[in-house]
Amino acid sequence: NGSGKTFFLTELINNLLAEWINPKAKIGFFTQDVISEVNNSKKVGDEIKKSTVFDETTTRQLLGDLHLGNCLNISVSSLSGGQLVCYKLAQILLGEHNMLILDEPDNFLDISSITALTSFLKNYPFSVIIVTHDKSIINELNFPKWQIAKGKLLLPNAASKDTNAELSLLRYKRDEMMADTSIPISQIQEMSKQIAELEKEQK
Repeated sequence: NGSGKTFFLTELINNLLAEWINPKAKIGFFTQDVISEVNNSKKVGDEIKKSTVFDETTTRQLLGDLHLGNCLNISVSSLSGGQLVCYKLAQILLGEHNMLILDEPDNFLDISSITALTSFLKNYPFSVIIVTHDKSIINELNFPKWQIAKGKLLLPNAASKDTNAELSLLRYKRDEMMADTSIPISQIQEMSKQIAELEKEQK
């Protein structure tokens, strides 16, 4: 939390990181901000039907999985806060996009909805970037993992190389400290603790 994930995604979709985005990309960006929907008096079913590019079976299945199946004939503005999040998520997932950017879409979902979301994304035919703290989703999707640390985006290989380099440096410093009799044992123990934590992250 607070590492800059949402900031990175916002920069990405606002085309401030142009080298990352193909000009032909049609991005569906999901955030939990539903303020724009609270005054929408149109029916849920009509709005979804207007935006979906999937067949009726897939559309109805996803709406049911997100517990919106019984809400099709009511206005969007009548939905509860949690239902609004699910409605917005359904719109993004079903819309005419070839790239999905999902910022913690699982926060307001129950277990069955999370399972449905994961299944949908595994079969999604285009690109997906998802931010989540749910390790079960991460493991199930098995997407390449990116990490943001210390204000830097680390791609999978880069993250591993960066950790290896840091470990090598810390081990070298510890060896130097152990050879210096003026260094307190507490400092050496603290350095050893940092090394152990990095080694644990690599496993």
